Amino acid sequence: MKITLENMKPEEAKLASSIALASFAKIESEGFSSEGKAAFVNYVSANAIASRQSLGHNVTLAVSDSKIVGMIEIRNGNHISMLFVLPEYTNNGIGTKLLTYAIAQIRKERSKTNAVKQVTVHSADGSLTFYLMRGFRTIATRQERDGIGYTTMAFSLKDENAVDRKIRPEEEIDFFAFSGTGNTYYAVERISSLLRENGVPVRCHKMEKCMNPVLSENSVIGIAFPVACFSTYPTVLDFLDSLPEANGNKIFMIATMGGAGMGMEGPIRRLLAKKGYSPIASKLFVMPGNYGNKKMPEERNAKRISKFENDSVLFTESLIKGNGKWRGSWPFTSNIAFKLGHTRKPWNLFYRMFSIQVNQSKCTICGKCVRHCPRGAIKVDSSSKFPQIDKNICQSCQRCIGFCPQHAIEVPKKPAEQYTCMSYDEFVKFGEGK
Repeated sequence: MKITLENMKPEEAKLASSIALASFAKIESEGFSSEGKAAFVNYVSANAIASRQSLGHNVTLAVSDSKIVGMIEIRNGNHISMLFVLPEYTNNGIGTKLLTYAIAQIRKERSKTNAVKQVTVHSADGSLTFYLMRGFRTIATRQERDGIGYTTMAFSLKDENAVDRKIRPEEEIDFFAFSGTGNTYYAVERISSLLRENGVPVRCHKMEKCMNPVLSENSVIGIAFPVACFSTYPTVLDFLDSLPEANGNKIFMIATMGGAGMGMEGPIRRLLAKKGYSPIASKLFVMPGNYGNKKMPEERNAKRISKFENDSVLFTESLIKGNGKWRGSWPFTSNIAFKLGHTRKPWNLFYRMFSIQVNQSKCTICGKCVRHCPRGAIKVDSSSKFPQIDKNICQSCQRCIGFCPQHAIEVPKKPAEQYTCMSYDEFVKFGEGK
């Protein structure tokens, strides 16, 4: 069922009122005295809803096939005063979608001032389980006012909190990936295959070709990339910065690495939460390394791939079941590394340590390195006609080294066996038709 959300127009207040009254009748007014029932009917009248909206309350409607099927009202910037779904449309995730959207809007406003720490609701008795299952906690004992019984609950706006962590078959995933030597593309294809086996549609994309992506309202986002300098490459950081503002869209992350991530997931999670995404899970996979392989460690590589295969199954299961976690940061290391990653400092240092050069005695000028450098750092020299690497642009992702058919791109005085996780054709075709 496709659900779209829209702000209520004044003339739609009567429809919003009818949804609240129908839902109220279905639960037989549990927890309400005669006085409470009268107070509720008065509160959800069309005139009352329209009047509150004119005073600044936010009312959002859920629409299915041009029919309004749910509504949520927010007052004072962080309190849920109403959340209702037509009885015949319950158990379709509509209430969760409305709640996720509302909290995303509140979270984005909060990021500007940090004044709001939580979202509150006075839950009716019959709604306690709904809110508990979506991360709310009870903060006061049950009370009664004007004949209406309720329990005050709160949802913390910490960036690790998400209303809904589960990926369902009716959702669609846009999986954006960046890869140097193919490890990350391989991981994305494996996890995408497992998700499709569970009935979830997945579309794969290359990050460097999708800056400023246009996302649908219902998109679940996957991001994948290598760990580099305890952060990630400039191409990835540029992509993350280019992501549009979201309305609670779920997002998950995987990263491949040769060693440790040092909490690099935390700063990325905070960035995404401020943009209005709901970070639901992250996982770092140790994969075969692509630096300093004087002799290819075949046995170690095989063990790492085997462990990835097993871990990818568990990670996909966590996405389907909704019990995944997005890890936090190391307070000092990860935050500094993330900030430095947006500058040239770590990449200039890395290039000095591993200065990539073209061995003209091997190069056949096939042009693959020029065509597929994600930063445009490789250009053909007008005099020599051979490719040259601009050290002030290169991000040392190793793509050119890995996929040079003549092994002509190398680090002088540091000979190493060339490593790639897939063939050149497989790498180039990643994301096509998927």
